[in-house]
Amino acid sequence: MAAELGSGFRWVPSPRTLKAQVAPGRTIEVMFRPSHWNYSGVLTVAGVRLTVRDRSVAKWRRGHGRKYSGLITESGGDVAWSQELNNLYMDLGDVELYGDLEKDSAGPARFLKLTELLDALQKRILPKLLLFDSPARVAKELPDIWLADAGPLIDWATSLGDEGSARLISTRADKLHRRLPPDTPLEAVLTAGRELLEMLQSEYRHFREYRDGNLPDEKVSEGIDLTRRWISELSDPQGRTDRVPDGALSRWASSNLGPPSPIRQKAIDFETAAMPIRDGLI
Repeated sequence: MAAELGSGFRWVPSPRTLKAQVAPGRTIEVMFRPSHWNYSGVLTVAGVRLTVRDRSVAKWRRGHGRKYSGLITESGGDVAWSQELNNLYMDLGDVELYGDLEKDSAGPARFLKLTELLDALQKRILPKLLLFDSPARVAKELPDIWLADAGPLIDWATSLGDEGSARLISTRADKLHRRLPPDTPLEAVLTAGRELLEMLQSEYRHFREYRDGNLPDEKVSEGIDLTRRWISELSDPQGRTDRVPDGALSRWASSNLGPPSPIRQKAIDFETAAMPIRDGLI
């Protein structure tokens, strides 16, 4: 796989990582984390974590007394950014390394094949990781969802003397988490989509009889899936391979929720605003 990826990647057996140097002292990593459900000769599944390391940020943190725990990302004072792959793209989950899970599973397959992962890395992931050749490119070009945990990135940009990029990363992260108001129509639509997603996800906290429209779990999941796909397409147009059909979310809302429903109206309004913006991004 390292040879197929190119870009200087090499395989490091421990800790099961594909690693490449993108600048002096700076590396990008694709780490495979074996599942605790693995069983030798039957099932071998691994999660995938992406990490960028830079010795410059480690030196800066030491000099400024800044400690980086890595408790929820990846350990090491040199971590500039780290995230689980399935937190970035909902259609890219754990990887099947052995066995035929699709054949053996009663439900739909939930794991990527190595060939599918390689294709995603080449076409969707590696172009983003290569943006880490400078904080300026990360600040301007990295998709919003990659900025969810922006603290390490801000440290990294600051350690390289790029205060402007550090401020831009911070501003974009604040807009992602709705701590700042949107400035553009695209940002406004993404804000509405994330509000809708939170409304749908909150339905899981209630028994069915207390939910909006008494929705069963599978219908809530369907609405969440459509909303997340819309958000993904708008925030990273080149990141998805399956386009959400025009009107799919509105049809889901209209067929499952009555007119008084706040979720119904929110979903229809969001998709109505999202469709022309998506067309302009293509």
